[in-house]
Amino acid sequence: MFRILLIFLNRGKFVFSILGIIILICTFFLFHLKKNLVLDFNLAIGKVSYIENTAERKPNTKQVWYELLKNDLVMKNDTIKTDENSTIQIELNNQNKFTFFENTMVILDLKDEETEIQFKKGKAKIFANKKTKLKLKENLNIEIPRGHAEFGMKNDSFFILNQKESTKIILNSEEKLIPPNQFVEIEDDKITTKTIYDKIISPNDDIIRYTDSEDSVIDWEFEKILDDKVIILMSKDSNFNSIFFKDLILKDEYKKKLPLGIYYWKLVSTSKEKDFFYPTKKISILKINPVQFLKPNLSKELSYFSYPKDVFFQWKPLELFNEYELQFSDKEDFSNLKMSFKTSQTILKVPILEEGKIYFRLKAKSNREEVLEFISKIFFIQFLKKEKVPEVSVFIPLENGKVSVAKNSNDKIYFYWEKDYDFKEYNFQLSYNEDFKNIALEQKINDSSISISGINENQTYYWRVRGIVNNEVKSNYSNIRKLQVVMNDPTIINILFPYSGKILELNEKNKILFRWKTVDKTDRFFFELASDNDFKNKILTKELSNTELELKDLKEGTYFWKVTSPSNSLRREATSEKVSFQILYSNSADEILVPDIGNEQKTYFIDK
Repeated sequence: MFRILLIFLNRGKFVFSILGIIILICTFFLFHLKKNLVLDFNLAIGKVSYIENTAERKPNTKQVWYELLKNDLVMKNDTIKTDENSTIQIELNNQNKFTFFENTMVILDLKDEETEIQFKKGKAKIFANKKTKLKLKENLNIEIPRGHAEFGMKNDSFFILNQKESTKIILNSEEKLIPPNQFVEIEDDKITTKTIYDKIISPNDDIIRYTDSEDSVIDWEFEKILDDKVIILMSKDSNFNSIFFKDLILKDEYKKKLPLGIYYWKLVSTSKEKDFFYPTKKISILKINPVQFLKPNLSKELSYFSYPKDVFFQWKPLELFNEYELQFSDKEDFSNLKMSFKTSQTILKVPILEEGKIYFRLKAKSNREEVLEFISKIFFIQFLKKEKVPEVSVFIPLENGKVSVAKNSNDKIYFYWEKDYDFKEYNFQLSYNEDFKNIALEQKINDSSISISGINENQTYYWRVRGIVNNEVKSNYSNIRKLQVVMNDPTIINILFPYSGKILELNEKNKILFRWKTVDKTDRFFFELASDNDFKNKILTKELSNTELELKDLKEGTYFWKVTSPSNSLRREATSEKVSFQILYSNSADEILVPDIGNEQKTYFIDK
C-alpha cells in the first residue's frame, strides 16, 4: 500500500511540472501578443469611417490580405485595395478624410503633417480640414487648401481635379500654382491642364440614390447650356466601353428614369471651339425598405367642412438620413410642384389649402461627406369637403349612466366625445335640467374631453357638446345625455378606458390598457371580455386585485367588456356597465397606445 502511494505522489509531481511548463508558455505568448497589440495601436494612422461593399488591407510586413470593416484601424504603410463597385473612407489622425473609389490600390503613410500616398491604380478624394501636403511619388508633391479635391492614376499618368481653390504642384522641385476649376494631368514629368466644365448645378458629385421602388428619376440642372452643344454619355462601366445611352442636352433641365443599378456618366462637347473636360461621375441607385407614413391614414379619404386645414404628416425615421423634404403636387409626375417643406424631424404640420386629390413624396439626404439621397415612391390622398357642419358624437358617460364619487373628495368625472379636426374648439354644457335653463357648468375647450370635480351630493345632470369652426360657423349640439351622480356607492364600478364607442387604431406592437375605478377599497375584481353583448362568447375571464389590465394580440373586430366585484362594504356585488369598443389594425397607428383618459388635464369645479 505504501509503495502504491509513493507512485501516485511521484506521478502527481510530474503532472504539476507539466502544468507549470504549459502556464509559463501561455504567459510568454500572451505577453508578446499584448506587446504586439500595443505596437500595432501605436502604428495606427487612422480608421475606417465608412465602407460600401468590399475593401481590404495588407500590412507592410505580411503578404496576407485582411477584409476591412467600419472602425477598423489602418496602420503605417498599409496597402489599401477596393473591389468593383466598392468605396471606403478612411479618417486619418490629422482629421483629414480620404475616400478611395472602386478598383483602387494605394499605400498609405502619415509623416507629421504630410500624407504619403503611393498610387498603384484608381482614384481618391480628400476632404481636408486645413492646408494639406500629399506625396504621390518621389518627385511629385501637391499642396491642396482646405476643402476637397480628387486625384488618382490612369495608366501611367496622374490626374488632379481641383474645382474650388488653387492647388500647388511640386514636380522635380519646381512649383506650379494651378488655378481653380482645372483638370491637371501629369505624364512623363509634363503638366497639362484643361478647364473643367462648370455649368452644371446638380448633380455635381457622385451620388448614392436610395429608392423604395424599382427605378428612380435623376434630375440634372444646368446653367446656360444652350450654346455649348453638350452631350451626356452614360455607361455601366467606368471606361465607357458600352454606352448605356447618350443624348443632346437642349434645355437647362434634364431628366432620366433609371432602373436599379450602378451607372457612370460624363459630359462631352460636340464643338471644337469649346473643348472642355468633365470628370466621370457615378450614380448608384439602390433599393431600401419602403417609407412608412404613420399619419395621416392613407387607406381612407379625409373630409373636412372648411379649408385651409392643418394636417399632420408623420413617418418612421430612415436609417442613414437626417434631413427630410416633403413635397406636394397636383400632378402624379410632379411636373407642378405645389409646396415643399424641409425638416430634420419626422413629423410636419402641412396646410391643405383646398379639397381634391394631392400627390406627395418624401426626399431625404445625409449631411455626411458622401452624397446620399432618398426619394420615395409617390403617394396620394383624397381630401373631400363635407356638405354640412358635422354633429359631435359623445362617448361617456353613457345615456342614463351612473357615476359614483367619494363625498368630500377630489374624485373626477370624465366626459369624452369624438374629436373632429373640423373644429378648433368645443362648447361643453352641463345643466341641472333637460332644457338647459339652469347651467351648472359651461366651458369652451380645445380638446375632446373634460374632467369635473366638486360634486358632493346626489344629483342628476344633463350634458351636451357642440363644435366650433369659427365665430360664425358652429355645429348643432349633440344629443342630450342624462347622468346620475351618487355619493359613495360601492356597487358602481366606473369604466375609464376603453370607453363605449371608442375605436382603437392599433399596430402589431400595441397593448391595450383596460382601466376602471370604484369608491370602495376592494381588492378583488372579475374582468370579462366577450365578442357579444350577452357575454355568451367570452374571450377572457380573469380575477384581479387591481383596477387595470394590459392585453395585446387582440384581433380586429368589436368587443364588449365589463368588471364585477363580489365583495364591498355593503356585501353586495358591484358591477360596471357593459362597454363596447372596436379594434382596427393599421400601419399608420402609433407604436405606443396611450390611454386618452385619466391623464393629467385641467379639472373644472362646480360651484353651487
